[in-house]
Amino acid sequence: MIGCAYGRCSYCTYPSIEGRPQKLDLVTSVGDVVDQAQRLPGSTLSLKDSLVTPNRLIELGDCIQKRVKWSACTKLSRRLDISRLSQLNNSGLATLEVGLESLMPETQHRINKLQPQSLYEDFLANVADLPHELSVVVNYMFDFPWEDPVAAQSKLNEAETLLLGILGKERGMIELNEFELERLSHGQISRGIWNRSSKDNTVAMGVSPRNGKGLIGLM
Repeated sequence: MIGCAYGRCSYCTYPSIEGRPQKLDLVTSVGDVVDQAQRLPGSTLSLKDSLVTPNRLIELGDCIQKRVKWSACTKLSRRLDISRLSQLNNSGLATLEVGLESLMPETQHRINKLQPQSLYEDFLANVADLPHELSVVVNYMFDFPWEDPVAAQSKLNEAETLLLGILGKERGMIELNEFELERLSHGQISRGIWNRSSKDNTVAMGVSPRNGKGLIGLM
């Protein structure tokens, strides 16, 4: 997939930059990259799409078939139940990055990304019950101009406490992103994110917008 399958977050510039999402043939894109990644001992394939739907995750797992460990990005969904998570885990999924963004109800409405706390808690509980370890990276945003800093920090602490209490520090991580306003060259205001984290020793797969072929590299 080129682009974000959700594309409705009010803060995000990706839809205007990436255009409409396009579905790629998995065998000629991901399959070829998996073949290359297999030649790198101990490598992990990191799929860097902005958001991969639960159904597409299953398709990816069927394509990869545990030939390498892999990771992907998505958002919370009731469709990511214990059955689908087990299927993904058995296909080699080692890390799942989820865009929670906030547990603040007002913020979720303002950014158009509703994910109730109960959904977050159920997701973590399902991950904890998997037969093979699955790590979770939770994307969380802060410093929205309408938020009370004390209340926002309290909710962030709650999100982290839930994550680490259920999965532990070895399998759970909060990735903090700061909300910023940016002015484009043509004068329009866009909303941008500064990402504070970094990842090492990962094989990353990107996609060339021109030909849809997989690109592989070390991060």
